[in-house]
Amino acid sequence: MKEKEVVNLVKKWINSGHPERFMPSSDYGADILVLSSEIFQQRYVSQDMLNKAYFTYHMQIECKGTYSNHHRAIGQCLEYFIKLKGIPTYLAFPRDYSRLEIVEKIIAHFNLPIGIMLVSENGAIDIKRIAQGKERSKKIKEKS
Repeated sequence: MKEKEVVNLVKKWINSGHPERFMPSSDYGADILVLSSEIFQQRYVSQDMLNKAYFTYHMQIECKGTYSNHHRAIGQCLEYFIKLKGIPTYLAFPRDYSRLEIVEKIIAHFNLPIGIMLVSENGAIDIKRIAQGKERSKKIKEKS
């Protein structure tokens, strides 16, 4: 399975359980960043509402394809975990990923905070390891 397919299946899975969550595309971080905000539920947003609103960062997910490099994937996840101050960070692999056993051993041996998701071609997703970390909130816009 290609990485793009994994990304699309994980996004579909998140949307099916949490349609209120927002997943912006990112050029500098994980493939999927899962956010929510009370402001997303509003039809009209005033400047005052925007000044008081918060994003909640729920999790981030780095997706990999069947033939992806596991060394790079683990390093990326650790960097993203640090960048977003410890929100739950997952690696999502296709169920047939050949290096899964070594990835699990590395993460367990060093007690890394990374969780593991396994993605099936039919869209089923299993959480193989729960990520460490905490959701966190950040003000959307600081007052000038």
